[in-house]
Amino acid sequence: MQDICANEVSGFTASLIFQSDGCCVPPSDLAIVDFDETNATVIWESIFAANSYNLLISSSSETELIENLTTTSYDFSNLDSCTVYNVQIQTVCDTERQFFLLR
Repeated sequence: MQDICANEVSGFTASLIFQSDGCCVPPSDLAIVDFDETNATVIWESIFAANSYNLLISSSSETELIENLTTTSYDFSNLDSCTVYNVQIQTVCDTERQFFLLR
């Protein structure tokens, strides 16, 4: 039997691009869960390089910065009913801060 593919080499596959963990990046998958008129819980994906997180919450009337969170969730209480809030999370790593992720 003769080998039809003798001495042939195929081309390479399409590229698969990825980044290994350990970078100081803003969290992804930011979500608000378990909310009602005056309470809400925000959750986000853990970042391997994170020492802590900063959370920024704002409405049309006020802004609050909550620093050095060591968990990947935060419970808000005493929110104003029928108010639009903007929540952002920032990763704090050993040597650098990453920009806030807006949701």
